[in-house]
Amino acid sequence: MAFFLPEFKSVAPNERRAKRMRDGLKKVELAVLPDEPPEAERVPFLEAKACHCKWPYGTKLDTKFCGQPTITGSSWCEYHIRRALPPRLAEEIIRRRLAVKAGWID
Repeated sequence: MAFFLPEFKSVAPNERRAKRMRDGLKKVELAVLPDEPPEAERVPFLEAKACHCKWPYGTKLDTKFCGQPTITGSSWCEYHIRRALPPRLAEEIIRRRLAVKAGWID
């Protein structure tokens, strides 16, 4: 009885793939992070509404939320989405939410 083992090739030596990855990384535009929301606009925990960004600041006893308007369908504002998620994912979420809000897609 003979066993045939598949031949495995390492991905690293593949020059074409490495070049495509480098070219793809050059095409990605890094989004500039907007300024952090001002401290004066932060909302106390018990006063937060659905439209307020839920990014927490402070300690357990003195927790406040960001308080900026949220992106549709999210609990964070644009600043905190961009801060918490990888750039491509953050851009995709923000663009999709804006398209839904504008009525371009469902």
